[in-house]
Amino acid sequence: MNLRDLPHIEYKQYGKSFLTEAILRVGYNEITSFEKLCPKLHAFFNGILNIKDSFEQQDTEINCVVVQNSDSTLSIEVTSSHIVFTMRPPAYGCFADMMDFVKTIGGVFNVMEIGNFQNVSICKKNVWALKSQKTQDKEALLSMIFSQSMLKPWMFEAAKDEATNECGQTCLFEGEGVELKIANGFKTNDEMTMFHLNLTVTENIPNSIGNMKDVMEKLNGVLFDGFNWAITNKMIDVLKEQ
Repeated sequence: MNLRDLPHIEYKQYGKSFLTEAILRVGYNEITSFEKLCPKLHAFFNGILNIKDSFEQQDTEINCVVVQNSDSTLSIEVTSSHIVFTMRPPAYGCFADMMDFVKTIGGVFNVMEIGNFQNVSICKKNVWALKSQKTQDKEALLSMIFSQSMLKPWMFEAAKDEATNECGQTCLFEGEGVELKIANGFKTNDEMTMFHLNLTVTENIPNSIGNMKDVMEKLNGVLFDGFNWAITNKMIDVLKEQ
């Protein structure tokens, strides 16, 4: 589907969230002899005041530097071709928490003596848990969470079938160098059913680090449009609750 067909909604922060993980990935041209930069990267992360006390360096392979906080709700991985920030609540409460790392990306680029990135992607994962195994409860939550655009008849058939442990689908939007993937479905175990809605947006347009903030804000806006398109008005009302 064309990204232009996705209805645009002005971004706002909802009072409630079912987000379980947010990932920011920035790719750049392969760096040769990356292992020589690892000591400088370790020193850089040790020098960042707001993470110095709560972060510890992890034992890594020669081509990767990883730091994470004490409760593992925030980790940063730097390799010869990309940097990845993985955040979970409470480290991630809203998009502003991700934006706080724009300066960190700039610092890493400075250490590696590069000024441009090749691509940026943001992924947000949402989960709703249902403890009931009753078919009618599964069907009711499916209809409450996902919009008609994301609901398929076979999802309801899968909810009725005790032999079906999981099902899902992925919708793809593309346009002007940007790709948005929206995946939804559910997975059932002996204790509960987990309904998921995962959105990943990627821009494959080379750009300079000075434009990182603008690119991230643009991509988050696309994610927000996709999120609101994929869920019902009833679920939006739930999210608006404080």
